Amino acid sequence: MEGCCRRTAGSSAPSQLLAALAQGNDAVWVQHLLPKLKAHNSLGSVALSCKQLRALCLSNANALRLSSSNTQQQHELLQQLPARFPACSTVQYTAVDGPAIGHFADLLPALVRLPQLSQLKLKLTTQAASAAIPAAYAVDTARLQLSGVTSLSLTAHRAWAEADGAGYAWRALGRFTQLQALTVAFTTQSPEFQATQLSALSTLSGNLRSLRITCPGFKAEEQQQDYNALSSLSSLTQLVLPYAAGATGVPAISSCSSLLRLSLSGPAGRRSAGPTLGVAECAALELLTQLTYLRLTSIPCNQTLLSALQRLQQLQVLQVDGLKAADALPALARLPQLKSIAGEWQESAGAAAAAGTTLQLTAVRYLEVAGTCAPFQTFPGVKTVLLFNTCQPGDLTALSQHCKQLQLLGMGHTWRMEASTLAPAAPVAQRTAAVASLAALRHLRSLFLSVNCDAEISALAAASQLRQLTLFVPTTDRTTRGCSTIGLAALGLLRSLRQLTLQLPGLVLTAEPVCGLMSSMQRFESVEVCVVPGQEEGVDAGLELALERHIRVPAAFKVASNKNWPRFIHRRSINPGLGGGILVGN
Repeated sequence: MEGCCRRTAGSSAPSQLLAALAQGNDAVWVQHLLPKLKAHNSLGSVALSCKQLRALCLSNANALRLSSSNTQQQHELLQQLPARFPACSTVQYTAVDGPAIGHFADLLPALVRLPQLSQLKLKLTTQAASAAIPAAYAVDTARLQLSGVTSLSLTAHRAWAEADGAGYAWRALGRFTQLQALTVAFTTQSPEFQATQLSALSTLSGNLRSLRITCPGFKAEEQQQDYNALSSLSSLTQLVLPYAAGATGVPAISSCSSLLRLSLSGPAGRRSAGPTLGVAECAALELLTQLTYLRLTSIPCNQTLLSALQRLQQLQVLQVDGLKAADALPALARLPQLKSIAGEWQESAGAAAAAGTTLQLTAVRYLEVAGTCAPFQTFPGVKTVLLFNTCQPGDLTALSQHCKQLQLLGMGHTWRMEASTLAPAAPVAQRTAAVASLAALRHLRSLFLSVNCDAEISALAAASQLRQLTLFVPTTDRTTRGCSTIGLAALGLLRSLRQLTLQLPGLVLTAEPVCGLMSSMQRFESVEVCVVPGQEEGVDAGLELALERHIRVPAAFKVASNKNWPRFIHRRSINPGLGGGILVGN
């Protein structure tokens, strides 16, 4: 079991001291701190202080993560939970199989005595369809004994639509009438979710405000869905659902007239090829006049949808794919509260630019751009832009020319090891000019850039206003790309830079070049280097060489190896100011 401590804003002298001590490695404690504490007979006081600090952290923990693997046969420890975690408001319980779900009942005597408990999360990692029945039992027992719980999250590998487990879990959820928020998340690749099962939740209509059903592997073309059950959930203010082509009953969503947030998701990755909303669906959508947040994932835009969107005068956040500037911009310009737009644009840069010359959406502050090119001249007040596709140099130049208030430029696609921000086929001169144009964005503080060559890195050195930089060196066509460790040294010219992250799947690192790189980064406060497995030793050797040569290394330095880019990162940290040893940890 694990407690999650509450974090508070601000900094104090004790917290700064703890942060400083955290920089020290085992060698520092053994060689320097412990002998001094022992000489002053202070070891007992330190141990007592640590014990008191631990008790303080536990008493302020607002969340607990429990697992069937570490709670069975721990009755005495479970009975101590209320005394040790009096502020706990959220409990997550993970069960690895059907019988383990039944052990959840063993926790209830302790959970009942948590005075602040209001949120319960049940995660069922088993893939057995028969787990639906014990899951229903767990939900029912929680309902009967945990009267203060108003938020429930149920995560499962398989939908309850299979075999004899079909109705048990959904009916159990429907009996949890005090719920104000319900999340059901299926993690399997192709769950057989049926929207008709939502009818079991009609008994929650009096209190339920938030309903989230997520199915990442939902196959819309294979499902004949009926959403008429939504008509009984009129008190909802937030709704998240998968959306299927040819679904019936979607207009019932108009009964949820208090909705503030609505998310409908088509098949993952389809974007403009996903199912569309028809005339009846759009007519229902335009009646939800209180909506402030609308995400239509992999649901392409059309004229009918654009007409409906114009009625949503309170809308602040919009995601929709298949945007064409000539059609979409006039409709979006009629939404005075719109601040965030995400989606895939489908026109050439020239067509987008022509469509955007006569309109300006000055209230928009956030853009997520996929597809070809967004009409950046339409959004002069935007402060954050995320690009999800490799773009042409002209796109980046247009962004620098028209979006003068930009503070953060990110690259949503660059977690792919082979992707670069600018198309590698574009002439080098155009690419370097586009990167250099970022220097004109005087408010730009944070940048994520995936580069093709050292020339682009050198051009980036002109952006002296940057304070945070993540630089990515991809792997595609490694033999033809011109990125090198020596080229990275140009980043030392960024005089305002404080935090640097280097993601280097496309570079082979050895001691001498790394040492030279460190000498160019002495002014930075924080540096993190992420490499492919096996390359950490080259970075470590370079750091040791830099220390031997008395080169100042950034106080916060981390080396990460990514075994499954980008999921699992194992970190190493070094503190040269306290002896230069390496501390290995997760």
